[in-house]
Amino acid sequence: MGVATYESLESVIDILCQNMEQTENKDLDEELIEQALDSVIRIRAVQNFSASKAVGFVFELKDIVKKSAGNDITTLFDRKVDQIALAAFNRFLKCRESIFLLKATEAKKRTYSAFERAGLVEELKDEDILGS
Repeated sequence: MGVATYESLESVIDILCQNMEQTENKDLDEELIEQALDSVIRIRAVQNFSASKAVGFVFELKDIVKKSAGNDITTLFDRKVDQIALAAFNRFLKCRESIFLLKATEAKKRTYSAFERAGLVEELKDEDILGS
């Protein structure tokens, strides 16, 4: 978990720094941020973290940078970190969606298998489907 967090944050900080250096003020690439955070968010989604706990670590970037750079942090930087948190939240929801879909599919398969073993499932013939 520590390695995944370190590598993810390293990638996110690189993207953030590159974006802050650009002369035009454009938003961060949300998909790029999501990809960078994927491994750490995926782990948190599987471990049943709440959404706030799963993405809350992103907001700690503000405190870390303020401690190292002083209070010269701009509103632009704060906005960029907020964008990163929103991208992390989106990735978290996608991961949770996948988990619930897998669980639902597995439950359907188990139910079907149980019905099949009990002889309660019968294959439909083409005539039955076409209603002839």
